Amino acid sequence: MTFGFDAVILAGGRASRFGGRDKTALARDGRSLLGIAVDAVAGARAVAVVGHDLDTDDPRVRCTVEEPRWAGPVAALVAGLRALDDAPEAQTVVLAADLPFAVPAVARLLAEAAETAESAEAAESAEAAESAEAAGTDRADEAVAPGAEPARAVVAVDPSGRRQPLLALYPTAALRRAVEAADRAARGAARGPSLHATLAALDVVPVVLPDPLCADVDTPADAARHGVGDPAEPAPPTALAPSTAPAEPDPSAHDQRSLA
Repeated sequence: MTFGFDAVILAGGRASRFGGRDKTALARDGRSLLGIAVDAVAGARAVAVVGHDLDTDDPRVRCTVEEPRWAGPVAALVAGLRALDDAPEAQTVVLAADLPFAVPAVARLLAEAAETAESAEAAESAEAAESAEAAGTDRADEAVAPGAEPARAVVAVDPSGRRQPLLALYPTAALRRAVEAADRAARGAARGPSLHATLAALDVVPVVLPDPLCADVDTPADAARHGVGDPAEPAPPTALAPSTAPAEPDPSAHDQRSLA
């Protein structure tokens, strides 16, 4: 099953653990981390990049910033969703811009989402058929509403069991309601609201991914470990063992920091 989606890429943050450098400009295999994030959502109708001006001729990309600046991931998501509200898709990929292996990670999430949607549609069709049979009609197809708002988020989970809310696919309407309510409640507070707490009430399909696919670049040591380096220099060799290195996409501990 195929479905449409939008994407919000969070590319701001102070990068305090990386000396304040622009981490999104670091590169792996000749591609910047921000470029990798955009590649990961190649199938999106539109892409909002929050907190960074991306020099691109990709007509899908809209750049914006959270208000106030540095207000955290919840405010960034509010800004990103508003940049996409011209004709929003029913689902939105949310992605941090410091994930070296975002392409295979997002591919896994989208595959899981398609499988979940197919299962739900089959269950709805069977239920409609049973209801129609009980009512003595043969119009069960009218009871099914393909394309209805998806009910569940599909969220990456690392092997330790921790959810990765900035590596996920959300029902757009539910995500918007949650982040806008939290953002309004936090206006004037010293800190922005916790993203984990904001999204805790959403119904989630967890997708356990291997450590490399959830890996982000918070520090220079992280960059070296995952083969990420300055684009003007050869990237350092990755420290991942061959057995744990992420494969190409199979066709079939972000929270308050927001890329801090």
